[in-house]
Amino acid sequence: MKKTTKTTQTTDKQCPLCQKPVLAVAGAFVLGCAVAALIAHCCCKPKVATVDVAQIIAQSTDIAKIQENQDKRMQELQKWIEEAQAEVSKVKSKDEKNQLAEKYEAELQQKKEEMQQQYSAELMAVDHKMTKLIKKKAKKHGYHLVLSKSAVLTGAKDITSDVLEAIK
Repeated sequence: MKKTTKTTQTTDKQCPLCQKPVLAVAGAFVLGCAVAALIAHCCCKPKVATVDVAQIIAQSTDIAKIQENQDKRMQELQKWIEEAQAEVSKVKSKDEKNQLAEKYEAELQQKKEEMQQQYSAELMAVDHKMTKLIKKKAKKHGYHLVLSKSAVLTGAKDITSDVLEAIK
């Protein structure tokens, strides 16, 4: 019978929280394993919190305003499309009709791209604001790590309500 031995390579690293030496196992490929290893071997026992991002988004007035603005822009675009279609249908010549339709199609693509860029910029601004608030709350309460609530089964304090209060 062949005997196999499993070797584990270790390296000395510093704790990112307290800068003291920590024994880390090389090859921790999964974030959960890495976090568990850090918590298990760290001298300062980092505090971990969770945030329910979906709940924050659902209750965000900023997100609601962005969606409302996007809906208004879509209504305006729909009205513009209907007007363009009416204008194209009035043209008798097939060649002129095709030229006008191509012109409106190009304008439509440009308008859609502008709307998407504006929508994305607004969402990124809110995302930045929420991230900043989460970091502020985490720092205030002494948390070293904040994870999405959906990624954590147990072992962390949920600070969603604190973040929601700060947003309002």
